[in-house]
Amino acid sequence: MKGPARDVKSPIRYSRLNDEALLTLAREGDEGAYETLVRRYQHEVYTSAFFMMGNPADAHDASQEVFIKLYFSLGKFAGRSSFSTWLYRLTINTCIDELRSRKRYRNRNVDLEGESYQALEAQIVGKKGDLPEEECLNSEIKEILVREVVRLHDRHRIPFVLRDVYGYSYQEIA
Repeated sequence: MKGPARDVKSPIRYSRLNDEALLTLAREGDEGAYETLVRRYQHEVYTSAFFMMGNPADAHDASQEVFIKLYFSLGKFAGRSSFSTWLYRLTINTCIDELRSRKRYRNRNVDLEGESYQALEAQIVGKKGDLPEEECLNSEIKEILVREVVRLHDRHRIPFVLRDVYGYSYQEIA
């Protein structure tokens, strides 16, 4: 007589699990749990990489590199911070390593068009329902803010993004 059928988790059930449960399953080789973590954080990783790299193509490449590194370092997460904080740090370090290898800390070209600009714009200010004049002014302010944040030197941009875009506390940033 066969034992009870193993409960195969569907993507819907994975989405209900918290990061720690997904991390545990992913460490055990559960690809669905890993894929759920990727889907859950792909926007934040890309946005962070865009702020660091300055253009969509480099941000996309860096994001891919982050998730490859994540896959191979799942066992290294010690739980001293939240998973999202650890993943953000992995993202920042990956971008810094790439920028150092290119020696591109200065004179970066910034491509703020299309989807990448809209994603950053939504991440920075997500207020809707303004009058048309206010929306126009907000749009101009958003564009200026994004351009200036991307131009900041890394030592200023990283804390700014961590605090003012993602809302991390000073203790989490440290």
